[in-house]
Amino acid sequence: MKSKKVIVMFGIVFLSCIMILSPALAWDNGDGTRTVKGLVWLKNPAEISVRNWYDAVSFVASLSSGQCGLTDNSTAGKWRLPTLQELKSVYPEKNYCRIPDHTGYYWTSDPDPNYPSSRKVAMSMYNQSGYSQSAQFDRCWVWPVRQ
Repeated sequence: MKSKKVIVMFGIVFLSCIMILSPALAWDNGDGTRTVKGLVWLKNPAEISVRNWYDAVSFVASLSSGQCGLTDNSTAGKWRLPTLQELKSVYPEKNYCRIPDHTGYYWTSDPDPNYPSSRKVAMSMYNQSGYSQSAQFDRCWVWPVRQ
């Protein structure tokens, strides 16, 4: 009887630790998404081809459940391009999600501070510090995110 109580207590402590640490961990949600540090990322962005920034914004805004392997009941307007900081935070997860190009550039929603109306920031998945200020008509990969 005493061993059952120890096992139950261990289980409660273990689950409590998971719940406390869960915002810092990555979880496969089983619905075509992966939660990393509190944000929900498309698990298989390989289904989205390279696009210019305008097409990327339009595609992401229309993304919903039933597309790109999603079964999460998300609706159009819930997805967006990540900020540079958000993309940097998911960088360690690149090997666990099916991103199509581990060395390619991915669009962010951040404008180039020097040319905000004509250039956006794209981040290289080859090395986290490799940023490029790309013209909005350049073609880069897309990795949608939502809250």
